[in-house]
Amino acid sequence: MPAVLGSASELREVMTNLILNGVDAMPQGGRLTVATAHGGDRVTVTIADTGIGMTDEVKRHLFDPFFTTKGPRGTGLGLSVTYGIVSRHGGEITVDSAPDAGTTFLLSFPVATAAPEREAPPAALAPPAPGLRCLVVDDEADIAEAIRDILEAYGHEVVTGDPPTALEQLEDGRFDVVIADLAMQGVTGWQVSEAAKLQQPEVPVILMSGFGIEIDAEERRRRRIDAVLSKPIAIEDLLTAIAAVTGPRARSA
Repeated sequence: MPAVLGSASELREVMTNLILNGVDAMPQGGRLTVATAHGGDRVTVTIADTGIGMTDEVKRHLFDPFFTTKGPRGTGLGLSVTYGIVSRHGGEITVDSAPDAGTTFLLSFPVATAAPEREAPPAALAPPAPGLRCLVVDDEADIAEAIRDILEAYGHEVVTGDPPTALEQLEDGRFDVVIADLAMQGVTGWQVSEAAKLQQPEVPVILMSGFGIEIDAEERRRRRIDAVLSKPIAIEDLLTAIAAVTGPRARSA
């Protein structure tokens, strides 16, 4: 095959994720096929299994962050990370599947020519400097744990909590950033933010909102919310928001 320009380690991660997903989809055994092809200015990779397949509804959400069909065993990040890596390489990924009919992932990448000259990425897009102490509050434990996995992978200390315990955690320790869901049972994101600012007036607060909820700019200023992210949250957006609200603090640490 012609060469593809990119990160070998990231492309290995793509293949590993898809192969492991294929294995998981064949609990009774089956056949996993990996094939490559070249046509025009594209190289394609096909990873196919003869497993349980998936419904159209699952296919629609397959690459959404935090979406998983594996229950407690999965964070729902594998395929969203895979999609992000493929996109960064100028590639495309599609899936063909049906219940009890197996699954085929088709990846397409541009053939490498000359290495393009790259501009330095904007500073705002750089991940936050490691070493932040983060509090993540969500009444859906799977989401809180998934965010913790992401931030710990970037070198941060993360404390997770459900709404009732979050207020106690804010009283017991100091944090560099607080990330809370807006609509939670028992204690809302507004209340978490108010408690955080009461304990540490300077601590940045990031709210996560779902269901198409939009927060008015005036209300955001009045409640001293530093950033708002809409679910489903892209990993890059989460890291960029944290870097933006903690940048001066991280640089002075």
